[in-house]
Amino acid sequence: MEHKPVEMPAALRVPQIELLLFDDNMDGYNLKIELAHFELQPPQRGTAPDEVLTGHAHLHINGEKVGRLYSTDVHLPARLFREGVNQISVSLNNHMHSTWLSENRELVATLFIEPGKQPLIKHRFSASPLKAK
Repeated sequence: MEHKPVEMPAALRVPQIELLLFDDNMDGYNLKIELAHFELQPPQRGTAPDEVLTGHAHLHINGEKVGRLYSTDVHLPARLFREGVNQISVSLNNHMHSTWLSENRELVATLFIEPGKQPLIKHRFSASPLKAK
């Protein structure tokens, strides 16, 4: 199913997103999603303060949707990756599965990795990166 993106409420702070990736000791990788001004939660929970944008994340690997995320840490088995460069993308979505937009830009972060090569991460992108503290 294709869901139309939706502009976030103007009164809220724009969420920030960054992706970190670590080798897993047993298999594949562990992905950490760093967020500010966004609350990941399952649809039935609904307990975030009104001033924070909420929803879940969609995880895509090489253009294929792998699943929905309700927390900031996820294991990515090696079987999800092919030889050569791979793309890991995480979008912030509302509970109707539409990607949140800010000023007509999707709130998404992406890593390009090459398993077995150093450095592992070849390029990183965030439409709304975390600001230095």
